[in-house]
Amino acid sequence: MNAYEEDLLTARFAARAPEPLRGDWDEVLERAGAVRPRRRQLVRSGWRRGRRRNLVVALAVAVLVAAVAAAAYATVRVLFLDRGFIGLPPVEATPSAPESGELLLSFIGRSTTLGLRMTSVFVYADGRVIWVREGGAPAGANTFTSGFLEQRLTPDGVELLQSKVISTGLFSHDADLITGSAERLRPGQVELFRGTIQARNGDRLVRVRWMNHAHLRDVLSDFPGTYAGTTATPNQERALERLDPLLVDPAVSLPASAWQDRRVRAYVASEYAVCWGHHPERGPDQPTPPTLEPSRILSLLPASAEDLLRRRGFAPRSGADPPQACSVVPTEDARAVARALDAAGLEKRGGGEGPGSYNEFGLGYRFKAPDQRPGYVHIGFEPALPHGEWVCTACG
Repeated sequence: MNAYEEDLLTARFAARAPEPLRGDWDEVLERAGAVRPRRRQLVRSGWRRGRRRNLVVALAVAVLVAAVAAAAYATVRVLFLDRGFIGLPPVEATPSAPESGELLLSFIGRSTTLGLRMTSVFVYADGRVIWVREGGAPAGANTFTSGFLEQRLTPDGVELLQSKVISTGLFSHDADLITGSAERLRPGQVELFRGTIQARNGDRLVRVRWMNHAHLRDVLSDFPGTYAGTTATPNQERALERLDPLLVDPAVSLPASAWQDRRVRAYVASEYAVCWGHHPERGPDQPTPPTLEPSRILSLLPASAEDLLRRRGFAPRSGADPPQACSVVPTEDARAVARALDAAGLEKRGGGEGPGSYNEFGLGYRFKAPDQRPGYVHIGFEPALPHGEWVCTACG
């Protein structure tokens, strides 16, 4: 057990240990039938009082030890989840600590190392490496997604990983790159598809995005003017190729000495982003129907869920198409919203139950849009990460 786990165990024992109760030993003996009322004067002699005090102390210690032992068993059993999960965490699962963290590195994109599977990796100054990837993993939630998992680097391991990323020379300033423009691939080259890497260089996070030129044509045909990149140089493409395996699987790329805890555990968030939006149906060559405003959607939810989300506040989700709004709430509030949606009979599209595009990746609900509008209203739940952001695990 490392120092990180010992601190958490100490805190859980302190929280679970029962408060000491003042006891009246005469009353206890009388209720048990061991001493008759008329003999109460006898047991108050000095010799018996001393013996009684020793017995009370011994019994109190025994009770406390038993309580702490029981708490220890329960704590160890539920302190960490050794597999990923989707949806909301079990009630007794211990949140990842600390609740917030400074983001140093991140990778979001389709990894060439993993066969273009969608992958997100986040590295924090406290050593945590939190990741989720499409497809199965040894400690994954299911065959479709790993769920959010975490490991922990040493301070030296964090510095080593960060220095390897910065040494590529890509992170002096933000850049949007177009990859794969060469007519022929180099021997051994894997075609880069799309992704974003952020790296803290000094006091700022520098962002480098890339998109394959063939994929970019499709994107720009649907969303003109959304990406204005420059053609990546061969050196920039080679740097991105080196960073892919380093960031998406640092357990393979870094030495054992870089790890404080290389074991994989589930990341348990302290907060969840509850996001909602209207997804109208649209066919080929048909204009997109108008979408419902987020505030209007809230008024369609069960009253308890609407009140909670309005009280917590919400904001538009950047870059979402169609438009969405999100509210970041403590996990217990997210559970309350989910219970309200369940009780209202909304179609559940998540948590691994039944068919549906959301079921394999996270927890979601939907209902038919009102007023004969096309499409559905979707409500999704995503774990908030230590730096206050979240990813759409079902977006692909």
